[in-house]
Amino acid sequence: MDFTLLLPVLLGWIAGLLVNYLSDVLPVTRRFSQPACPNCQAVFSWADYLTLRACRQCGTKRSLRTWIVQILAVVSFTYFWLFPPIGLGLPLSLIVLTYFGVVIVIDLEHRLILHPTSLFGAVLGLVVGVYTQSRVNGLASGILTSLLGGVAGFAIMFVLYQFGGWMARIRARKMREAGQAEDDEEALGSADVILTGASD
Repeated sequence: MDFTLLLPVLLGWIAGLLVNYLSDVLPVTRRFSQPACPNCQAVFSWADYLTLRACRQCGTKRSLRTWIVQILAVVSFTYFWLFPPIGLGLPLSLIVLTYFGVVIVIDLEHRLILHPTSLFGAVLGLVVGVYTQSRVNGLASGILTSLLGGVAGFAIMFVLYQFGGWMARIRARKMREAGQAEDDEEALGSADVILTGASD
């Protein structure tokens, strides 16, 4: 057995716990807080939460998502450990992977992209952009290229957001004319626009 693989497995497990924790608390409390059972709202002890135990109050087991995230995090970290991405480097790649894990889980479960995660993504995107671009063209060019990429991504998504809003208004009008209730369906939200600007 290759004992060097124990490190990425451990790091992946920790990253999975972080993704699960942030995905459990941020959509509910919008801040770092002690996680609670989604069924009875009883607060987990940290020991129970981190060992993935069922709720002691109502017996609700941890969700399937919790286990899927843990497994995917371990597999992804191990893969990146064995085949590090060229250009970005292993540590930065694992941070980016963990960040997008949080964004994806929250978006899939709540159809929500939180502004704090987008702002963190903007900082992370700037760091990644400057790091990758400055290695080729120097620091000043790396900063400029990274900022221009963020502005371009934001602008493109903003145009699509406006177009989506226009289409939603047309759809709502047609639903009213047909005697149906409006559903406030949006193709893109403002946080999608911010996230795109952040990640470019």
